Amino acid sequence: MSAETRGVRRALLALMRRESRGARGRLFFMTTCLALGVAAVTGVAALVSAVDGALNRDARSLLAADVSIESRRAFPLELEIQLDAFGVEEVANVVEMGAMISVAGTEREPVLAELKSASPEYPIFGELVTDPAGIRPGELGEDELIAAPELMAQMAVGVGGSLMIGGQPYRVVAELVDEPDRVDFAMTLGPRAFVSPSGLERTGLVQFGSRLKYKRQVKIGPEATALDAARLVTQVRESVEDAPYLRFKTFDKPSPGLTRALDRIASYLGLVALLSLLLGGIGVAQVVRAWLGSRTPAIATLRSIGFRPREVFWAYFGHVLVLSLIGCVIGIAVGLSAPFVVRAFAPDLMANGAGPLQ
Repeated sequence: MSAETRGVRRALLALMRRESRGARGRLFFMTTCLALGVAAVTGVAALVSAVDGALNRDARSLLAADVSIESRRAFPLELEIQLDAFGVEEVANVVEMGAMISVAGTEREPVLAELKSASPEYPIFGELVTDPAGIRPGELGEDELIAAPELMAQMAVGVGGSLMIGGQPYRVVAELVDEPDRVDFAMTLGPRAFVSPSGLERTGLVQFGSRLKYKRQVKIGPEATALDAARLVTQVRESVEDAPYLRFKTFDKPSPGLTRALDRIASYLGLVALLSLLLGGIGVAQVVRAWLGSRTPAIATLRSIGFRPREVFWAYFGHVLVLSLIGCVIGIAVGLSAPFVVRAFAPDLMANGAGPLQ
């Protein structure tokens, strides 16, 4: 590099520093506009990635199975034959329905609740948390139930209290704190209550015309992959005559409804972020145009003392380029911190340590 070239570069850098002194307010506004637009786009992508990553990390616990098979009618015998032929390791049977729950001897209005019956294997993955701890739905007596805190509050009963379902009394033996297999955004009928299979039969509500949801929650094996889950679904669909009435969920896609909702939210927020970036770009263009317009006499002076057009161009373009890079870096840093900010102020939305950098 010749001494003349080095001298020109030093002169350009000195010119860039000098030019920034008289327009710091405008240039700061330009950098801020760009940083906000980039932060909006990056923040949306980071939040969606964080939620999606949390779902993927805890997929089996969220679904409580490798594969979940649902139906609005009783499962056919062919399904059991195909599951045995595939060599699945464990199966849990679950039945869900809506039921009116009341308190005997009071004038309190009955409450519509979601009644859930589960076999002793449930949950295969994840944990059903109760207070007192360690109570499983499949091990309940036929006159016992586990109630959600919302149900207990509405009925004004506590652990040890009695609730009526189908005209039969049931004793509340535990409060439901948390459960797996609840990741869909589908409408729920009301607060949850768990009973044993014999307890569900005791209600007398399972009869012709009852709206029931049957589930088979399947554990394929200790090292099952997404391909194994897909193979099982394909085999059942091809071999079971009633397969069109079955709904399948696999651990790699535990909630199709939630996935679609996230995609819609990401698309909407992405458009909003792009709009903010566009508006920020318009602001940047106006600031740069006004700044260059105010520097026309200075540019003429530079040309008159011997600066070539290319050197003048790089002096001002380099200025804008450096400030743009600074704005982009700030925007990216702010956007990537969005999941951590959300976790700090709304920890329930970013459970299990979700974050794009983990």
